[in-house]
Amino acid sequence: MSDTFGGRRRRPASPRRGAVRRARLLALAAVCGVVPLLVTTAAPAVASVGAAEPSSAQAPRPTGHVTDVVVGANAPVVLAEDGESARVTLRVEVSDGAALARPVTVAWATGQGTAAPAADYEIARGTVTFPAGAPSGAERTVEVSTRTTPEQETAETVPLTLSSLGARVGTTPTIVIGAHGLPYLDPTLPTGERVADLLSRMTLDEKVGQLVQVERSDATSRPEVITERGLGVVVANPGSAPARNTAEAWADMADDLQLRALATRLQVPLLVGIDGVHGHDSLPGATLVPHRLGLAATDDPALVRGLAQLVRDEARATGVTWVRAPQTEPLTDVRSGDAYTRFGADRGRAARLADAASDPVTEGLGEALALAGEDPEQHAGGWAALVAAVRSGEVPAARLDEAVSTVLTAKVDLGLFEAPFADRSQLAVVGSAEHRAQARDAVAASQVLLQDRDGTLPLDAGERVYVAGRSADDLGNQAGGWTVTWQGSSGEPTQGSTILDGIRELDPDATFSADASAPATGHDVGVVVVGETPYAGSYGDVGGPSWAWDQSDAGVFRETKSLELQPGDADVVQQVCDVVPTCVVVVVSGRPQAVDLRVADAVVAAWLPGTEGAGVADPLYGAVPFTGRLPVAWPQRVDPAGEPTGEFPVGAGLTP
Repeated sequence: MSDTFGGRRRRPASPRRGAVRRARLLALAAVCGVVPLLVTTAAPAVASVGAAEPSSAQAPRPTGHVTDVVVGANAPVVLAEDGESARVTLRVEVSDGAALARPVTVAWATGQGTAAPAADYEIARGTVTFPAGAPSGAERTVEVSTRTTPEQETAETVPLTLSSLGARVGTTPTIVIGAHGLPYLDPTLPTGERVADLLSRMTLDEKVGQLVQVERSDATSRPEVITERGLGVVVANPGSAPARNTAEAWADMADDLQLRALATRLQVPLLVGIDGVHGHDSLPGATLVPHRLGLAATDDPALVRGLAQLVRDEARATGVTWVRAPQTEPLTDVRSGDAYTRFGADRGRAARLADAASDPVTEGLGEALALAGEDPEQHAGGWAALVAAVRSGEVPAARLDEAVSTVLTAKVDLGLFEAPFADRSQLAVVGSAEHRAQARDAVAASQVLLQDRDGTLPLDAGERVYVAGRSADDLGNQAGGWTVTWQGSSGEPTQGSTILDGIRELDPDATFSADASAPATGHDVGVVVVGETPYAGSYGDVGGPSWAWDQSDAGVFRETKSLELQPGDADVVQQVCDVVPTCVVVVVSGRPQAVDLRVADAVVAAWLPGTEGAGVADPLYGAVPFTGRLPVAWPQRVDPAGEPTGEFPVGAGLTP
């Protein structure tokens, strides 16, 4: 590169001249109202008017452009109680992760927000210096003191401005002085009184905002919309999850979104919701309980109630405060791809179990939120449309208030005004041994024994067992749809125990060959585990479209759906049952699958057991009895027109 510019030779830059220039610019900043303040590496910011810039001997020449270094707040919103100091953490980051090659100084100052200077907070300004050699990610803290105000007040804001001569400025924070003294914030008052007080303080825009749902990905890509619109609900569609899909990352995400909600003047916390069809569905490692059609086989409201609480506990630990209510309508068509999400065909049983699974605290939320539209990806249109509808009288103000009151009541009863953030001490409950044991018990209780010729089951100790079938050792098949992604996937999308794991726990010497290619001769019993691969919604309809768009699909369409076993499954059943003296067929599926009863000695409906497939083995080996009863009719055959025939009726099920 030439060292001339415009025909004139450039003079090499002097480190001393650069330091002097930075000192002069800092002096100019002070004239403009920024009083220098130097913070050491060992303590929070301490006022030091006129502090000197570090000497050139301490500042090595930079190796990159200044934009390689970013300095900013580690959070966009900093909460402070009235009369307390707000502690703002500033962080410096280097793009390549290296230590700072030179000192970086940041000038900061309180700006003008909704809080009154001097009356609500002390005007402050200063500088923070990160010395040369500081690691990327180093942090320093500055404090802004707030004033105690005796009267009732809503939340007020104090923006903090940042500028730097040696780095690019990243996140600029806003200090929020908390609302205080208002009745709706008083946890000792009845819920109704708190809700009425809060509702009376809300503008039309704020009321409508509480009814608007925004999808998780939209909220995280533009979180400021939560504050701007006062939005009340963030929901994660199936498969929608943080990039680092862990329990901690979910908690981080939820807390970040809550901060945005608490930056509004009334500080109404968010509802963060998931569908929770059979667990914290999109989170790998969460406990996934049996899908609802399987749970219906237990007809046990207490068991279902306990599992629903398990799901809510795991969700709440990650900051998710609303697990949306289950389907209450009975199953009317087993050919539907949603069949396994229903509590069976019997209306009484379905209503009884749906009631057990529901959370009375959040009852009615779905109907209330529907007033602003049910599609969280169309939140902007829903907000504007409802505001216009109320102003025009199309939606009565009383109807709006009723819906908003339902949402606010749930938030008060959930304790969100007192504890809006994830309780990190509870993260260990996600996928805990205790929860997995509870789910395993439910799996065992849901097994339905359809046929048991000559007392085949339970299996006897000492019998040589040959295990086959593609679903024997496939966590994804047994979990079904709504597992990490909407459609779920075969293989190992999450953690748990397979049916084979349970068999080998009880019978370590069992032989396994998924495709039955290993010799089966010499074995006493064959256990063939077959059934459906995962699906959800219309992509699981018998005769419906196929799915090919999960990453694991690699563009290959999934198998078509049927009420009969897939040809490959039927072949494995035939192959094993032709060789071993006694043959047990276990069907893992989201709906009934016709099995040739002439081939099998025993047939078990295992449904979709979730992550704890080992529970399927428990009644097979007599650790617990078979107690499940069919929640829907099960065909023995399917006629040429595709209609089920020779059905086992609802309520059928053997107890050997």
